[in-house]
Amino acid sequence: KSAGTYRKQMSKYSAELLAEVIDMLKEFCDAGLATTTDIWTSRVQDSYISLTTHFIDRHYRLHRWTPACQYFDQQHTGDAIEEVLERILEEKLQFASTLPRFAVSDNASNMRKGINQSLFDLYLCNCHTQQLCIMDAFGEFKDDTIEAVTMLDSSNACKRLAQHLHKSPLAQMLLEHECQETGHYPKSIPQANETRWDSRCTNMEGTIYHEECLMRLARKGKFKVKPPGKPAYSLVPTPQEFEMIRAGVNVLKVCKTTTEIFEQEKVPTLPLVIDRLFTMDKELEEIIEDPENQDEMIVNFAIAVREQLKKENRFPDYGTKNELNCMANYLNPTLKGCHLKMKNINKFEGTKTKIEQQLNHWKCDSDLEEVDEDIVDVPEETSVKKLTPTELLKRQLREEDDKTKSRVNEGSGVFGEPETAIKKEMKTYETLMEAKDGTDLLKWWKSHSEQLPLLSYMVRIIFCIPAASSKSERVFSVAGRIVTPSRARTAPEQVENLFIMKCNIRLLREMKNQ
Repeated sequence: KSAGTYRKQMSKYSAELLAEVIDMLKEFCDAGLATTTDIWTSRVQDSYISLTTHFIDRHYRLHRWTPACQYFDQQHTGDAIEEVLERILEEKLQFASTLPRFAVSDNASNMRKGINQSLFDLYLCNCHTQQLCIMDAFGEFKDDTIEAVTMLDSSNACKRLAQHLHKSPLAQMLLEHECQETGHYPKSIPQANETRWDSRCTNMEGTIYHEECLMRLARKGKFKVKPPGKPAYSLVPTPQEFEMIRAGVNVLKVCKTTTEIFEQEKVPTLPLVIDRLFTMDKELEEIIEDPENQDEMIVNFAIAVREQLKKENRFPDYGTKNELNCMANYLNPTLKGCHLKMKNINKFEGTKTKIEQQLNHWKCDSDLEEVDEDIVDVPEETSVKKLTPTELLKRQLREEDDKTKSRVNEGSGVFGEPETAIKKEMKTYETLMEAKDGTDLLKWWKSHSEQLPLLSYMVRIIFCIPAASSKSERVFSVAGRIVTPSRARTAPEQVENLFIMKCNIRLLREMKNQ
């Protein structure tokens, strides 16, 4: 068979597969739709814009499809992005205008403008926001004992070293030989990629792992380069830079865990945002206040990162200034809005009011059942263990609630305003036994959907929003494996076809098996 035959068959199969994906969206997406979107440029400077979809069906299954990855031959302006998103929405995602729609993207100004002008509500990627905090801390942090050297300079030294090792087989052999002499297991040092979250941290970890071997090579005069017209210099970081790199790695491990939580794909991540930001802040505080921590550089860098995270345009008040984060925190049965009750936050009642308002705004004519007020679970005792910051907060709030419970009961009059159905559900929800950590949130809400139909409906809208635009990043990782140097001249139409097949075929098979 000729190449033309394969192209025709591929185009036909891709169209059939895309039609199945669109049918799946129309059949199961009836509560709320979340998308992630981004722009990627191939090796031959062809640009593509992706759109991934996320929603929760009536069976409380979290769907994630990629119905569009289109050739983008316009300037990367907000107006052009808006035009493409609206065209995709009109041609492929033909949903009712009343369906709540959200788009998750990074902080780039053109993406923000394009989404804000479209029919989507913008939610900024938490991983990208955290990365901006880290890079700002990198640029500003400079220890007093190291003149004119910032954390960014030290990180860039690791970056240059990794690039050299990946390009030079001789340098790799030298490092492996040195590892053998010292009895050190050789590992590759990952390269730092600006489009990959936490890649600088991983790069710095790899450099620290080989610190002893690298210093021995530096003393032998190895790993030196001489750029044209410039003096020769060593690619191995100096002892002072290694000290700074070590401090960075110790602090960034906390942020790396946050990224791993936010970029999960198979579970709802929005309900985890406030909890994780609160926990991360407390972990950084522990590093700062730990009496056993004698490394002043680690403490100072932890302070710098923590200050960046708290900035108004980053994560002020643990992300509680975002209403979607607050609603998701309240609807998480393991938390039930415990972070919203903190005295410096005080958004618990306001979030409940917002949920009621949004329900009235989003809910169409639905066959949702009334709440069954007779079903109330009793909290059970938990075993003694080391408590996380959130568990300590829960204990403190329970003690405060016990003290004020009698006063609240006495102050509630008989002739107050009649309770709405959603308020009755909220009261029932708050008296249910608190779900244990690690509980499958969607299974929990599925099992309580008849008891709490209105809140369950809200969960299907809010929990489908991913905390990060990781799905789009993964789509473009697929793209990098499709448009290889040997296939760089593949026509954009064929690249789109391969995109659609690669990103959806496995998910379709899994859905059919279910």
